[in-house]
Amino acid sequence: MPIPEEPVTDRVVDFREVLHAYSKEDAIVEAQRCIQCRRPWCVEACPISQDCREYIRLIAA
Repeated sequence: MPIPEEPVTDRVVDFREVLHAYSKEDAIVEAQRCIQCRRPWCVEACPISQDCREYIRLIAA
């Protein structure tokens, strides 16, 4: 699910944030999708090799 962002026509006339946060409901859906990932590229790409899926599980507990 793409992160909501400000339309281009609005970006050129002000300095508000371009990317917006997920709603609580959308964040939960994305986190559930992340936990089920079969190939966690995020862990391999992380310089400290943090297990993002385990981190999400611990926060949800």
